[in-house]
Amino acid sequence: SDPASGAMWIAIQEINNNSQLLPNYTLDLQVFDTQADVQNILRQAVKIINHKSTDDHLYFPIMLGPPWSMLSVAIAPVLNSFRFGLMSHYASSTTLSDTHDYPYFYRTVGHAMVGAEGFIALCI
Repeated sequence: SDPASGAMWIAIQEINNNSQLLPNYTLDLQVFDTQADVQNILRQAVKIINHKSTDDHLYFPIMLGPPWSMLSVAIAPVLNSFRFGLMSHYASSTTLSDTHDYPYFYRTVGHAMVGAEGFIALCI
């Protein structure tokens, strides 16, 4: 099991158990192993896209991952078409910084140039 998904599960349980954080909402986590393959991630995205809201449950998916820029660049336009979010904890491609082409892409790390500029600043 992926340690990151374990940490996410714990965080979701904490959020769901605290009525002050997101009252009247329940978060759910579904983990899919894309095996770092574009075809696998597209298959998983179709499953997410095809899931529908019901009267009792609002379905608003945000895909967490993939950590690789290559897969994020491949899947983000598909999810954008349905206004579904994509959040990556490691994709650093500057391509994904274009908010016109990737309006629903979010990341928890800076793009590659931020790291490069910091490294250069340290060396000067």
